[in-house]
Amino acid sequence: MTGGSGDRDSLPGRGPVTTGRRVAQVMAVLPIVAWVVLMIVDRGFLAPLYQSPPEALGLPLGVVILVVTAGWAAIGLAIIQTSRVALIWILAIVVFTVPALLALVLEPAIIVIIRNITT
Repeated sequence: MTGGSGDRDSLPGRGPVTTGRRVAQVMAVLPIVAWVVLMIVDRGFLAPLYQSPPEALGLPLGVVILVVTAGWAAIGLAIIQTSRVALIWILAIVVFTVPALLALVLEPAIIVIIRNITT
């Protein structure tokens, strides 16, 4: 179908791609985009993530949690990329993207709380 129906767009070599999938993909990368924006706008907000103690696996705990958060967001994006079912996209956003975004925003506070409890 040509013309701008709004329901479907096409990409060369990929066939039709629904607008819903694009929205899901954008939402899936939000945790990574938020991290980049926070690094540019206010490096001090994420500073507790790179400080020791607390430590896990010989690294600052914030770095370990950040890697897990990025992995969690990547899993959600991979599910959205491979699935053709809108319900799966929604579940991937709810189960993977939203918790990853919340973890990214709450991580510095959690690290500061843990550091204050242990000292």
